[in-house]
Amino acid sequence: MSGPSRFSQHYWLTNGMARCVGINLSHEIRAGRLAHSDLQDTVARCALCPNAGQCAQWMGHQCDVAPDPPKYCEIRDDLRRLTH
Repeated sequence: MSGPSRFSQHYWLTNGMARCVGINLSHEIRAGRLAHSDLQDTVARCALCPNAGQCAQWMGHQCDVAPDPPKYCEIRDDLRRLTH
């Protein structure tokens, strides 16, 4: 998978991971805590991650808000900055 399709897949993985740790990315952008360019950079890092399949599985097992993304998550630090 390449191009816009790959970016779209990783945008949704990024958004899903954020929601699992209690972050609404749209709200963060509107509130001025996250720039569009920073979100694009985060999605690009997600796209380079070799663990995308594991992330999808991890997200599927979350019933409550998780305290942190999994340790192998390439965007863990980006998301932690928005929660702490």
